[in-house]
Formats: sequence, C-alpha cells, structure tokens
Amino acid sequence: MKITLLYLGIILTLNFPSSAQNKRICLVGSSTSYGYGVPADSSYAGRIKNFYKTAGVLDTLYNIAVPGIDCYIGMPTSFVPPPGRNAPNPQFNITRAIHFDPKPDVIIVNFPSNNYQWMPYAEIIFCLQTMKDSANAAGIACYITTTQPRDDFNPAGGERQRLKDLELLIKQNFGNWALNFWDDIVQDPPIIIKPQFALGDNVHLNPAGHAMLANIVLQKNILFAEIGNRWTGVKNEDWADAANWITNKVPVPTEAVVIPSGRPHYPIIQADVAIKKLTCEDGATLTVGSNHVVQIISDGE
Repeated sequence: MKITLLYLGIILTLNFPSSAQNKRICLVGSSTSYGYGVPADSSYAGRIKNFYKTAGVLDTLYNIAVPGIDCYIGMPTSFVPPPGRNAPNPQFNITRAIHFDPKPDVIIVNFPSNNYQWMPYAEIIFCLQTMKDSANAAGIACYITTTQPRDDFNPAGGERQRLKDLELLIKQNFGNWALNFWDDIVQDPPIIIKPQFALGDNVHLNPAGHAMLANIVLQKNILFAEIGNRWTGVKNEDWADAANWITNKVPVPTEAVVIPSGRPHYPIIQADVAIKKLTCEDGATLTVGSNHVVQIISDGE
C-alpha cells in the first residue's frame, strides 16, 4: 500500500504493507519528546501520531518522555549506575517501554543533551546502546536520535563542540537506526539552534523546529523497517542462514559461525558462547556492544 500525503509542505510517499496491522510507537527521552513549550499537536510526537493515524497504520503512541532527565535515567531498571550518576527511573525508562501491553513495535530513544556537557562520550554511547539492545532483545525496533544543539552550552569550554562530536558518534554507532536531529536545526558556526527553530529559552525547539523533526522521523518510515535478526539462545541448524536466522538459537562449540551479508543481524549474547570459527562474509559486519568481549583462544590447531 502506497500512501502519498502533503505534509509540512513536502509531498511524502511512504510504502506500507497492504496487510499492515495498526502499529504502536513508544517515545523514551526528555523534553524534546515530551514536547516542552509547544502545543501537543505541534510537537514532533503529536505530528507523527497524527500523520500515521491519518494513514491508518497507527494504533497507539506511548509517550513516557519527561523534561530534564538524562540517558542514565532511561537505562533498564536492573542497571546499577556508577557513582555520581543518576539511577534508572522505572516510570520513564526502557524497561517500562518494552513492557507495555500491548507492546510497541518501535521505540524512539531521544536523550539529546542533558548532562552531556561533562559526561564521557563512552558512557553516553553505552547507555544508548544498552537501551537499544534491550528493545531489540524484546523484538522491538529501536531508533536512537542524535544530539541537538543548545545555545546555553558554553562555546569557550567546548560544550557545544561536544554535542557536535556526539552527533557524529551516534550516527557512526547506530547507522540506519540513528535519527538525525542535528543537521536541519543547527546553525554551525557557532553551533546553536537556527533562530527560526528556537523556542527562545536557549534550549528547546519551537513548533517549526518540531515540524522539522517530525519530517525526519516520517521519512525514515520507521513503522515498517526490519528489525534484523537476533542471535540470543540455543542451537538451531539454520542459525547462519540469512533467511532463517532465528531468535533464541546459538551454535555449539564445534560449529563455525558465518555472519551473512545483506540483512542486518544482531548477536545479543546473554551468556558465554564458544564456537570453532567466526567468519564475516563480504559486506557483513559484526558489532560488539559495550560490556561485551570477543575473545580469540587458540586450541592448538
């Protein structure tokens, strides 16, 4: 089914499966996803909800974003933060998002700037990756937004540059699963919000800025992107076949693993796994998430 609508002055043509059932989206994040300072229907959340509702493909948009929180607060409830970091809040975190009933088909994680003026880059990417992994392990597609410019960050102290650096790191780390909330709204130099998109408080976006973000989300066609396949559990004879990579299947120690090219694959390992050989085909990639290690041990061969 092809839907063509005039939206935000742009003609959008999106391909939806003709048999598509109504989908669900959940927003996890801070003030941008909350819609701070703008009418609900002018926020990017309200705009994508209205668009997908009009197209007849959205059932529910869960929004548990809240102003002022950072990426540690969005971490799984079981996570124990390091000293000096915020603890996960079960009212606003990824654990709540994946346990909605009925569960969402897509989660957008949007922590664009809070505490990023001092938080180490590696910690930020670790938090975002952990939230995405949690969603993917539950069978839910997950998009991570980039950072967004802030006028109140100190340019002399490098705080604005940190947001720019993180924008690039997020795109590099998450690839097609990153939502670019940076390029269209930044004025660089001096790395501030473009005046036409600024709410006027040096932090947040006005309705026009939210309209830009909504357009970015809609052009991704997030409701019908393939989550990819996941490797998480015990043995399955077809586990290395791109067409039959099945959840909860992991090879035995005598097997050789081939990561097929073509489709995305997500090895989410929840316990130690030993295999004989690991091969990545041309065009395939293997990403090792934070707190995970691939260890090569010689067995004498």
